[in-house]
Amino acid sequence: MFDITTLQSNLEGYIGFRGATDASVPSIDSTLTASDSGMYWDDFSGYLYTDVLFSTAPNFPSENYLTFSATATYDVADKVIYLGNAWRSKVSANASHTPAAGSYWESMFSVFLGDKVNASIAKLFNRLATEKKINSSTKAIFENKKLFLGSGDMSNLITATSRFVGVAIRPKNIDNIRIKVTHVGLQFTQAQTDLPIYLFNSQSKSYVARQLVSTTAAYNFAWVALTGFNLDFVNILDDVDSGSTWYIGYFEDDITGSAIFKPYSWNEGPCKGCPGSLDEYTLWNLWSKYYTAHPISFATLDGTNLPSEISWDMLNWGLNFAFTVVPDVTDAILANKQALTYPLGLQFACDMLQWIATNPPRRTNPVQGNIQAGAVLYDLNGEDGKGGLKKELTDAIKGLSFDFSKLSAALPSARPSGFKYRAI
Repeated sequence: MFDITTLQSNLEGYIGFRGATDASVPSIDSTLTASDSGMYWDDFSGYLYTDVLFSTAPNFPSENYLTFSATATYDVADKVIYLGNAWRSKVSANASHTPAAGSYWESMFSVFLGDKVNASIAKLFNRLATEKKINSSTKAIFENKKLFLGSGDMSNLITATSRFVGVAIRPKNIDNIRIKVTHVGLQFTQAQTDLPIYLFNSQSKSYVARQLVSTTAAYNFAWVALTGFNLDFVNILDDVDSGSTWYIGYFEDDITGSAIFKPYSWNEGPCKGCPGSLDEYTLWNLWSKYYTAHPISFATLDGTNLPSEISWDMLNWGLNFAFTVVPDVTDAILANKQALTYPLGLQFACDMLQWIATNPPRRTNPVQGNIQAGAVLYDLNGEDGKGGLKKELTDAIKGLSFDFSKLSAALPSARPSGFKYRAI
């Protein structure tokens, strides 16, 4: 898998927009004019000059935004008209700041350009996945596998003593994979309403994720979907160092009733040859290649923070979890982003030329007469639909200088022997 949002934020300013020559064009945010690659969008097509793009952008001043007032206070995302151009507030409590590109305001033209760039980034990577350049690296290794099978006996109750309780998950030494906690299973003597489930990392005092979950019946085992509970062995972009441990669970003061536990051999795993244990052993043998799991508890501090002393326990605290393991090649892609410069530039050029051809200029200015839909489509499609920027883009994607399909050593075809894996 790859994270489109992370790719978009980290490719911001990689290819830039040049400033407009027309003084009436509002300034573009500095994040869009920066160019880490040394390339600019108009290097890929003459129609991508900022003046041209402004002439085809939506006519934001006609959107009936309020006229800017120096005595008003604006919230984040509030839009105003100032000197004939539209602006959007970047902060809350925005007062006494005249609209201009900077810390407080951004032009709606700048917002338009940023949205178009992000759309092209998403389109390029989705195309790369679809055309199998990174298809293998987006396939799940396994999906929705539980820690264990079955539920606890209704007589196995745990007395709550104001602790944080849950399970410690330690990813194995495998770069470029993501362990996603997709569901939490809960078994308590009473139904739970808005029980907070927390995700901590051993390198941070504050929780990483938190979600309220509810069940509807007492004693029954219930599964609830989780969102954003992602565990990495290492994640450079999110400052997750290798070798950390993840803790997922709840504070006992938040529950109603008592937790019901299921006995489980956490240290050795299920018995391989015991009668009726084959399914349980097969499940453990699958997920234990990628992470270890063990119940933990620690004393409550302020309800959110992780203490330094943690107790290792043997009870599952009425919890089970479902995990999906997928290769996550986001870091690896960004480490090789120089190979994406040409395809990304062409993708944006194709997208914007299509926009220009189907959205004629909205403003009367010297540039308007130079934009003809036929000429734009010729640059886009070539003669008789052959050649043009679309053909260049297809060739650029095919000719990428490294094989995306081998970005993760966690893939079955790329795994070395043994249980210790590293990414290319």
